[in-house]
Amino acid sequence: DKINSFIESIDNNKVNEILSNVDKISIKTIPNRLKKKITSINIPNNVESIGEFSFSKCKSLKEITIPNSVIRIDNCAFSWCSSLKEITIPNSVTHIGN
Repeated sequence: DKINSFIESIDNNKVNEILSNVDKISIKTIPNRLKKKITSINIPNNVESIGEFSFSKCKSLKEITIPNSVIRIDNCAFSWCSSLKEITIPNSVTHIGN
C-alpha cells in the first residue's frame, strides 16, 4: 500500500529533516515503523531536549551526533538500540535520566 511504500522510501536524510523542525524530540517524533531503518542521526542545533523513549527500539542505529544545544536527555531515550555502542554526551547536558 501507499503508506508502506512511503515508509520504505524514507532514509536517514528524511529522518534528519523531520528532526530539524522540532525543538524537543519525543517518543512521537519518529514513528515506530521508521525506527528500524535509522542507522545514523544528526540531531540539529535547534533541539534542546531528547524525551523518554525517543530513539528506543532503533535497532539499526549506529551513530548519533548530539549538539551542544541539548540540555536534557530523559529516561530510556536510547533503550534497545542494540547497534549503538557509544554516545558522546556534550557538556551542555545537565540532566540525564535512567
